[in-house]
Amino acid sequence: MNQQIARILCVDDNPLSSSLLEAMLSPRGYDVVSALNGPEALEKIDSQRIDICLLDVMMQGMDGFEVCRRIKSDDLRRNIPAVMITSFADRENRIRGIEAGAEDFISKPFDSAEVLARIKMLLHVKSLNDRLQSAYNNIAKLSAFGERIITNFDPDTFDFFKNIDSMVHEIIRRRSDLIDSPEIVVIGMVGQEDACQWLRYDSKGTDVKKSTFNMDLDDNPAFFPCGKPAVVFYNESDPETASSPLVRELEKQLIRVSNLVGYSTDSFCLIALNYGRAVTTHDATVINSVVIQSLFLRSLAAQIRDTEYAENIIETVREPLVVLNSDLKILIANQSFYSTFKGAPEDTIGKFIYDIGNRQWDIPELRVLFEEILPHDTVIDGYEVDHDFVDIGRKIILLNARQIFRKNIGSHIILLAMEDITNRKEEEVTLRHFSTHDILTGLYNRGFFEEELKRLAHSRKFPVSVVMADVNGLKIVNDSQGHAAGDNLIRLAGRIILEAFRAEDIVARIGGDEFAILLPGMDKNVAKDAIRRILSCPEIISGQVSIAFGVAFAESKDQLAEALKLSDERMYRDKSGQKKL
Repeated sequence: MNQQIARILCVDDNPLSSSLLEAMLSPRGYDVVSALNGPEALEKIDSQRIDICLLDVMMQGMDGFEVCRRIKSDDLRRNIPAVMITSFADRENRIRGIEAGAEDFISKPFDSAEVLARIKMLLHVKSLNDRLQSAYNNIAKLSAFGERIITNFDPDTFDFFKNIDSMVHEIIRRRSDLIDSPEIVVIGMVGQEDACQWLRYDSKGTDVKKSTFNMDLDDNPAFFPCGKPAVVFYNESDPETASSPLVRELEKQLIRVSNLVGYSTDSFCLIALNYGRAVTTHDATVINSVVIQSLFLRSLAAQIRDTEYAENIIETVREPLVVLNSDLKILIANQSFYSTFKGAPEDTIGKFIYDIGNRQWDIPELRVLFEEILPHDTVIDGYEVDHDFVDIGRKIILLNARQIFRKNIGSHIILLAMEDITNRKEEEVTLRHFSTHDILTGLYNRGFFEEELKRLAHSRKFPVSVVMADVNGLKIVNDSQGHAAGDNLIRLAGRIILEAFRAEDIVARIGGDEFAILLPGMDKNVAKDAIRRILSCPEIISGQVSIAFGVAFAESKDQLAEALKLSDERMYRDKSGQKKL
């Protein structure tokens, strides 16, 4: 696996400043790219991958603010963190940077520890955002692929090998920057007389090269003889990887294994190799889903050709699946359905689906699916149901349904497949949380704060009070006690500030020691009361932490930008006043 080196673009018309940043960043393993002006910076962002953009505020021609605005106005580039380089006390430019969409600021002269800490934090946030976006893109792409396959499914003409080719083309890497996709896919299929056919697919730029080869697997480590599907994943750092017979055999075929995700039964296996990052359970779930669909369709096509009944079809499916008649009574349910939902055949077969399990399946969303959607659409994919089941608790189930018309008796049956996506949804919630919250304090981050400003500007929640806060003495604590103590000081300040405001107020950490609070529908007296509560708390009185505040008030959206500026100026006046005491 080739781990991508973070690439940082330094934009400054003073080559000396760029050289200082490069000397600071390059020894830490970062790939530093320089640009002398705004147009050159935008050209480099368009032509290569950029992970962070460091922008000098004052440049001839297009200044740093305009470059930042152009980055944030482009959907393809807006996730690139923009960091404005300003002088230490350049308040006005900091406010302009916030308005332009900058995520952070670096003050001149550069503090090496601060610069590296901010870049590390922003790279982590960008990585989370990129992973979330990539996950959504993969889900959308595979859902569309599944919809096409199901829509065009005809058991009489279904070609499993063509389906496998199409599936591989969907999941394999087609561009070098698609690190969430595998570089190589290996397919193994056991045919007649236990002869095994091996296919290898290699990513070649935007093309895919397909070839056949042989593997000497006497003990069949690629297949699971128990007959039940199994999904495994390895990373190069895992101890199991080096000892795996499958990995050793693959490397005999000159396939170096950085990581792999494998799906296998006793007669079929798919091995996806060499993602551009460490593989996780999410990748295993994706492979499991696409393979199960193809195997299910192959099984379904073969069974429908031979018989009108589905007794032997659904047991080939790993996920819960039931077959219903046109009256919504259950004809067949697979073992996975019984084990997942704690049921028994005698309480299920022949029963109205809404009545089984003490009526725990009498779900409004399920009624909508059966009574309103399926009568008009014979194929339903990705129908989500969130329900608190009596026996197994709250689950989020993804339903795929298909109506099949049985010509000889003139009636329909309904195949209903279910996938428990509760854990996946929880992971998505976690990723969304980290994309909008500051990692150190748990408060909202700058990106969320700026989006909330935009929402407020188009809302009717005025008046709005704006509070700016800054932790005093953070640099002294960092220098004298270390950055761990400084982090604790920031956490303490964040907790004190959060506890003083209402749940509906927006409390955000927008910089290293800077916080911002929005109080929708509240005048400045409410904000001042909150500040008085903070200043009277034990941590402030005892001197554990000192915080400077500034308050301003906006009666309409036209005053919001000015309120931000005014609250920041008042905060700095308060900070200066506290220093003189």
